[in-house]
Amino acid sequence: MVPIQDISKAKAVSILAYLESLGHRPHSQQGREWAYRSPLQEERTPSFFVNTVKNVFADYSSQEQGDSIRLVRLLTGQDFPSAVQELLNFQGHSFSFSGPLPAPIPAEPGQPAIEVIAVRPLTHSALLHYVQSRGISSAVAQTYCQEVHYLAAKGRTFYAVGFANDCGGFVLRSANFKGQTAPAGFTTISGPRRARANVFEGFFNFLSAVQLFGSSSYASIVLNSTNNVTKALPVLRNFDSLNLYLDLDKAGQDAVGRLKKEGLNVIDRSERYAGFNDLNHYLVNQ
Repeated sequence: MVPIQDISKAKAVSILAYLESLGHRPHSQQGREWAYRSPLQEERTPSFFVNTVKNVFADYSSQEQGDSIRLVRLLTGQDFPSAVQELLNFQGHSFSFSGPLPAPIPAEPGQPAIEVIAVRPLTHSALLHYVQSRGISSAVAQTYCQEVHYLAAKGRTFYAVGFANDCGGFVLRSANFKGQTAPAGFTTISGPRRARANVFEGFFNFLSAVQLFGSSSYASIVLNSTNNVTKALPVLRNFDSLNLYLDLDKAGQDAVGRLKKEGLNVIDRSERYAGFNDLNHYLVNQ
């Protein structure tokens, strides 16, 4: 049986602080309530509200409501005692939440670094729900991604889906965060056939290809940013030909042109997702 004092302490843990630790940031404030896009399911219009006085939530998209313990159970699938313990553990290193909306986490070059504090198998239900909202099965995501816990601005703790690059850094994604750790770089996924490689701009496009077509016998190069084209050129030159799955925006198409000018034998595969920005956008809309 969980001691009543532990239940009281768990219920007192700020829902706002807990949500921010997961990367969920408020969309707006309406009196005593903060509005979010639901952390329980994908949505465009915020329908998840937290009352900061009562420290309770109401999610109108899923018809769920309750206190902080109920929220943890919904997000993680844990039983009552485990949810209480998670909140007690969180309370030990949580931060206070008050005042205006917190500033976005810096992720651009030259900004304060993100410090990785733990790398684990991808198991958190909120993160699995996020990858599923992007059309990616848990099995595919867990094969190629990890769960990265990190410190960012003002020592706050967060976690996100992490995709490792060849330099030892991670690209980080969650429902409300897009960033990376240092050092930045591209990612190589080896394959038994070396004559050709598939080239992707971002890792969700690579995961989308696996989801749509299955694992490839060719190697895959995930640039993680078109800024990494120059870094990747020595590796790309090792292949006789390259299947390009780059974004259909200016940056992606400029990268296609750059690779052609470098004399590489490239095959633009973007006709497979014509009418969409990228392969993941195509997958989500199927």
